[in-house]
Amino acid sequence: MLALGLVVGVPTGEPSPSVPTIRWDAPSSCPSVEAFEARIPDPSAERWADVSAHVRVSEPRGGGYGLEITLRTAAGYSTRQAQAQDCEVLADAAALILLTFVEPIAVVEILDAAPVVLPTPTDAWRPGASEPTSPPPRPVRRGTAVVEPVAPPPSPRARTEPDRFGVRAGAALGQATLPGLDVGPTLALGWQRGLLRLDAMALALLPRRRTFEERPEVGLRLWMTGGALSGGLTMPISDHLELPLGVGVEVATVVATGRGVSRPRTIVRPWVAAFGAAHLVWRPTPRWGLWLGVASVVGLARPSFTVSDQGPVAVGAGGFRGMLSVEWAWAR
Repeated sequence: MLALGLVVGVPTGEPSPSVPTIRWDAPSSCPSVEAFEARIPDPSAERWADVSAHVRVSEPRGGGYGLEITLRTAAGYSTRQAQAQDCEVLADAAALILLTFVEPIAVVEILDAAPVVLPTPTDAWRPGASEPTSPPPRPVRRGTAVVEPVAPPPSPRARTEPDRFGVRAGAALGQATLPGLDVGPTLALGWQRGLLRLDAMALALLPRRRTFEERPEVGLRLWMTGGALSGGLTMPISDHLELPLGVGVEVATVVATGRGVSRPRTIVRPWVAAFGAAHLVWRPTPRWGLWLGVASVVGLARPSFTVSDQGPVAVGAGGFRGMLSVEWAWAR
């Protein structure tokens, strides 16, 4: 991987302009550090002061490259993403994105030297024609030179922040629902736009046993399956760390089967809870993330069960639950 850092030293003479901190992380098949640096003209102190950017190009997958730019200024935080088959194109796009955000005048000067195509009116519709026809673009004269036009590419749908989707698989451990420890697998689907985030999660807890001191041979076998919906905000900490915060509702079914009785029965009852959760997410690459979180659960509708003359046994009072999961994410 290649890494670029533009850092300004402070000489003892006259003050020098501030230069942004830009990191360039890319595979060896992409342009070098020097080649990417050459794409950015000399920044001015007034425009580039307090600018920090991290440009990451992911390893080729399916014959293409993925680009993610994280830009931080005094005004806030922003990310941009793109994909292309050629890494040279992504390097040009990354430099243009940075210049457009910080040095719009430099972008105008670059585009002023590039071929330009002016729109031409379409011909009038003629009877029998399926749609109006357009003549080919005409050459544009700039100064003493005539620039041959090129066909403009179709413009993509404009969007300031791409939607990020992710699938997480992991496990939960805590004490919030069943007797003893809650242990079980989790599967979640997340959606994020800017700082806003929504998550849907499925959870299953492994069976637990509940016995009675008066009659140790009599007891209950309990297990739970359910799902949760939550919403909140994702706070960026650094280029690789995030802090998602959210609140939500969990709805599940608790299944209880009697043990040690002549005619054991299985009873299914609902359980509803509210929760608040906080996670710490480490993203080594734009597509992969490691989630470590904790949730505080409060039972709203608690089921209770009775076995023979023992009970009732109420479950789902609430508590705390820790979660660890791995996410695969993509942007659209």
